[in-house]
Amino acid sequence: MTTTDRPPENADENNFSIVEVAAFFLRHRRMIIGLAGLLFVITVTTRLLSARQYASSASFVPQSSNLSGLSGLAAQFGVAAPGQDAVETPAFYGELLKTRELITSVLLSKYTFPTDTGVVTATLADLLPTGEGSPQMKLSKAVDMLTASLKVDVKARTGVVSMRLAMPNPTLAQEVVQRFLDEVNRFNVERRTSKAGAERRFMESRSEQLLLELRDAENRLQAFLTANRDYRNSPDLTFRHDRLAQEMEFRRSVYNTVAQAVEKSRMDEVRDTPVITIIEKPIVPARPEGRGTAKFGLFALIGGTVLGMGIGFVRDEVTRRRAASDPEFAALSRYLADTRHDFDAVRRGFRRKRVKSPQ
Repeated sequence: MTTTDRPPENADENNFSIVEVAAFFLRHRRMIIGLAGLLFVITVTTRLLSARQYASSASFVPQSSNLSGLSGLAAQFGVAAPGQDAVETPAFYGELLKTRELITSVLLSKYTFPTDTGVVTATLADLLPTGEGSPQMKLSKAVDMLTASLKVDVKARTGVVSMRLAMPNPTLAQEVVQRFLDEVNRFNVERRTSKAGAERRFMESRSEQLLLELRDAENRLQAFLTANRDYRNSPDLTFRHDRLAQEMEFRRSVYNTVAQAVEKSRMDEVRDTPVITIIEKPIVPARPEGRGTAKFGLFALIGGTVLGMGIGFVRDEVTRRRAASDPEFAALSRYLADTRHDFDAVRRGFRRKRVKSPQ
């Protein structure tokens, strides 16, 4: 008999819990619905009144530099060029796009774009809403704003670097993204030119030293041939001749290799061709980005409902403890009353000071 009676008891407990939950919602319905509705209205209104944003994107692949090949070619003959860098990965360019120096250069560049009131020409730092403050403070805020708005994605598998940026004006968005690409190219060209100049100077000094070593080897072979015209009849003289000739050929080979590297570095120093391959050029976006009104409105409804339930739970708990004459709750009430009394005292003191100050 006892076993057969247990399922109905569990069913009653489950029904009782459902009734309690329903009663909880109904008891606090005004607060829950009010908070959820208020947050929903505020969120939706804010999203609808926000300025429309237009996003432009671009992607590129960095090309490998030829300078490392020159250094490797010279290193085969024992010549180590200074300042050799590690291979530049796409992750390097992803970090480069968000460096403060490059961001600042983009901000201080001037852009010309059409608006509803006419054509505007200004720097991006002046266009961003940085508020009041010193020029340094406004520029620092603009750097933070542009860094947060710029979305960079690096594909490690393909080496493609993608970037995306949203602006209030479609033409401005396209021009700013293009400026980022130009700045990356400028950085690469200047870096390559500087590295090629350093390598050229090193190679030229090394070439002069190798030329002296080649001339010394040639002079020693010439002196040997002058002193030993019939060296082929002697095995010892033949061996010495072959050794001097091999050393001279080695010196000549090294010198020719370094001389070719010098000419190559001279061409790299004056070359200004881009070192990134553009896969997707930035274009003027035809339509604005979505505001996400429905998504944020749903989040507001859920957040307001959870907040209302939390407040309702606290109110029920306070009521229960107060009805049960809980000593801990009574102590907490006294502490809250003392705290409120202290705040009132401080507020009255400030009022007395304001009354006395005009006199």
